[in-house]
Amino acid sequence: MDDERTTRDVAARTLIDKVKAFAASLDDHERSLFAALLAPGIDAAWTADLEEAEVAGFELEWSPERLPGHLTEAIRTAHLRISTTDEG
Repeated sequence: MDDERTTRDVAARTLIDKVKAFAASLDDHERSLFAALLAPGIDAAWTADLEEAEVAGFELEWSPERLPGHLTEAIRTAHLRISTTDEG
């Protein structure tokens, strides 16, 4: 079980790194549109209860309000947020 959790955690952190690199390659208008696509999921990571989110990864249907716990934790650990300024 620890190996599975480690694999999920690594995959989530790797995904966050790739998303950040991709976002950095976009121009301002593209980045703004990309942020609009990602905002609901990132917001869900900051508003989700981690205990509840841990179970969400095993659902058959995806819900925009819930993310798998390992992805939620990776977003929080990376301090990933959606910003409307160039600082974010």
